[in-house]
Amino acid sequence: MSQRVIFHVDANSAFLSWSAAYRVKVLGESQDLRLVPSAVAGD
Repeated sequence: MSQRVIFHVDANSAFLSWSAAYRVKVLGESQDLRLVPSAVAGD
C-alpha cells in the first residue's frame, strides 16, 4: 500500500502581497499594506 502524502500550500501571504501591490499600483492608494503588520483569515 502506498503512503498517503498531504501537500498544503499557504497562499495567504501571496494574496496579501498581490492585493497590496494592486491597490498601490492600479488603484493609486497611498498606504501600502505590505508595510504594516497584517493578517489574512477566512473560513
